[in-house]
Amino acid sequence: MTASFSRSLARMIVCTASISCMVLLASCENTAPVASSEELAQNHTPAPAEQNTADEILEAAHITPPQPDPCETLGDLIRETKPETALTTPGNYKERADVKAFAQQVSACHNLDLAWVLDTLGQAQYQASTAKFIMPQPSGTRNWQNFKGRFIQTNRIQAGVKFWRQNHEWLERAEATYGVPADIVMGILGVETVFGQFTGNHRIIDALATLAFDFPQGRSDRTDYFASELAYYLVFTARENVPPLSVRGSYAGAMGMPQFMPSSLLNYGVDFDGDGKIDLHNSAPDIIGSVANYLAAHGWQRGLPPTLPILFQETSQESLEALLKPDIVPTFTIQELEQHGVLVDASANENMDMTHTKLAFIALENGTDLPPDYIAGTQNFFVITRYNRSSFYAMVVVEMGNAIAKAYAGNMPSKVAVPH
Repeated sequence: MTASFSRSLARMIVCTASISCMVLLASCENTAPVASSEELAQNHTPAPAEQNTADEILEAAHITPPQPDPCETLGDLIRETKPETALTTPGNYKERADVKAFAQQVSACHNLDLAWVLDTLGQAQYQASTAKFIMPQPSGTRNWQNFKGRFIQTNRIQAGVKFWRQNHEWLERAEATYGVPADIVMGILGVETVFGQFTGNHRIIDALATLAFDFPQGRSDRTDYFASELAYYLVFTARENVPPLSVRGSYAGAMGMPQFMPSSLLNYGVDFDGDGKIDLHNSAPDIIGSVANYLAAHGWQRGLPPTLPILFQETSQESLEALLKPDIVPTFTIQELEQHGVLVDASANENMDMTHTKLAFIALENGTDLPPDYIAGTQNFFVITRYNRSSFYAMVVVEMGNAIAKAYAGNMPSKVAVPH
């Protein structure tokens, strides 16, 4: 329980414990904790020498503090019941106490058949490769031009043009429904899996069980996250009647052409073709609709471009640091950027009033030898980073979408120049 929450609850208790609560309510709401705690202590327990803490006030009033929701603390449950042998011998999920405790809690929270959950988890296998891949990679020098060159390639653009031609009606429908333009959906699908060419070959049940029950030591513990994702995966496969041992995807548990994690699949997956199921592996309409729905649900603004070009940038080091501090979060208006010496070109959006639009001033580093590329990111740029929290990722999605759109419209040569 946080201290602020405890204090607020304690003030509420003072009011409800008083016979004159109706009279004192206003003073309870507007007064810092003063004599109230002592009064409660006198009514129930001997007053301590020092001022009572909020938790002591609750205890004195014979009120049990709110307990954590067991459905939201699956990671804690795993840590509390994990056998010591699992630290040296991971796996063996059929026999482990933490797996059984997890299964019982998930079954109770989501009304799943316990025998089915236990049987499914018992057939999961520890994957050393998953534990290896999830570890942090050596961090090199960030270089936007090199990063972009790995994605803006002929094969991806050609695959995108083909996918667009086959599914242009669904892309148009998604834009009409969710406000997300086709080029952004195309950019995400091209970056994530080259339109389904590389979706991963790891069994999802193995990947998620490995990371939930045997998250590797040596980096910040993400047991909580993957325990929740494993629970969501079980819920989804049960709801959609999908064999849980059959689904394959990335080493981290992402699935299908758009690489949705189970929580995203449950919350944002769309049966866009109306066939009664959500299929992000084989149904282009579901894939398109789900990506557009995800972005819309995270705040996509219809008609707003994700970035605006910067015409001129001449600012002091102090101003530069102040502008870059919020990172990808839209913070500054065009006028505020101008006051720091940054001019933004909004001429391509004459039909929109950009006066109060918040922008992020973003530096895309180009190693140590070249200066960064600077861009102004809008709310929609920030929304793309909800898919993958990286300015490089969001920008390459934008550029991938633009490249495919130009090729689709026939405005590019048959072979695309690949940046070096």
